[in-house]
Amino acid sequence: MKPHTQLGAEGIEKGEFVPELQKKVVRTSKVLRLGFYSACILNGIMLGIVVGHLLLLETADAILWVASTWPLVMGVLMTAFFYVLTRLAYQLEQEVEQNVFVDKLTGAYNFHYLSLRIEEEIGRVERGAVDGFYVLFLDLDNFKVVNDNYGHAVGNLVLQGIVFTIGRLLRRHDVFCRIGGDEFVLLMPEVCKEEVEAVCKRLIGVVKNYSCTAEKGVDIDFVGISMGVARYPDNGDTGMAVLSAADCAVYKAKELGGNRFSFARHCAQEGSGFNRGVSDESPKRGHYELRGKNL
Repeated sequence: MKPHTQLGAEGIEKGEFVPELQKKVVRTSKVLRLGFYSACILNGIMLGIVVGHLLLLETADAILWVASTWPLVMGVLMTAFFYVLTRLAYQLEQEVEQNVFVDKLTGAYNFHYLSLRIEEEIGRVERGAVDGFYVLFLDLDNFKVVNDNYGHAVGNLVLQGIVFTIGRLLRRHDVFCRIGGDEFVLLMPEVCKEEVEAVCKRLIGVVKNYSCTAEKGVDIDFVGISMGVARYPDNGDTGMAVLSAADCAVYKAKELGGNRFSFARHCAQEGSGFNRGVSDESPKRGHYELRGKNL
């Protein structure tokens, strides 16, 4: 699965998380693409002029005339030059994107990208394009048993396998992020409550049925998943407030035994929220730090 392939240049230039180098790479890539397109247009015009002259001249005169059209040759070389530079800039842009926004272990998005996308979705709500969006906080059940009994290497394989399994069920415009340890967030725009419930049931089913074989042929098939669901703006007037509401809801699902989902039933207040750092380690629930601006 390659969940990060959804990422485009449009989402890179927004937010305070993007380093200055990232912005420079994107700007350079845009300038090179503009140069390439401009060179193609100029070459098309020049080629039209050449063809027009060829139709009006005798063969010998036409050959001499084409040989003297050095601007056409220079235009072709310029186009090829811009094309090579554009491809190199695009590859660099993709590498920077993945380093900034993709979790290296699982291939899911990270919290930085989640923050930007939540900002974008809030902007769409404020413009009246949509009336809200859902945030699902996912926390694996019994994952600590895997790390404690079989080691972190096996735990990493389980994380990768579960992310791959979940990713196959999601829509193209859903945003699936790993925010630390065995905790994930799924951002679902343009969806109703009934559809969210159906997705939660499918996720519980596929994770419950997931299994892998550890050393000595031991099957790891006891990992489950609990989910908390919150909606903007019903459960909070900021991105952090909605994440906090979803975080509280998943805690309630775990209290009820896990392998279930729970809808948030309150509206979180600003400052009570979820402040998640970007570390791979999962800190104690309720004590997170966001490195950047609040949503």
